[in-house]
Amino acid sequence: MAHGSGYSKVLRAVEMEFEAMRFEMQRALIEALFAAGLGKPGLSLDEARRVMWVLTGRAVFEGLVQVGGWSADRYAQWLEAALVAAVVR
Repeated sequence: MAHGSGYSKVLRAVEMEFEAMRFEMQRALIEALFAAGLGKPGLSLDEARRVMWVLTGRAVFEGLVQVGGWSADRYAQWLEAALVAAVVR
């Protein structure tokens, strides 16, 4: 698929819409975390949302599980620890 083709533009638009929805869906969790006083000091709510969005992205999963050979369980355990370390007090 050529980068400049109309088809790739449509796929890119769908991907961007999905990622925006995923980012928005994570809002309530991060807001609840910060409302409970559990947000990491020095990290804004918006920064925490962005960190969560990046760590839960498809590329991270693919890199660790599909390419890196991790099991889904190992990935889930790592992701939980990484999220807690990154955004929780």
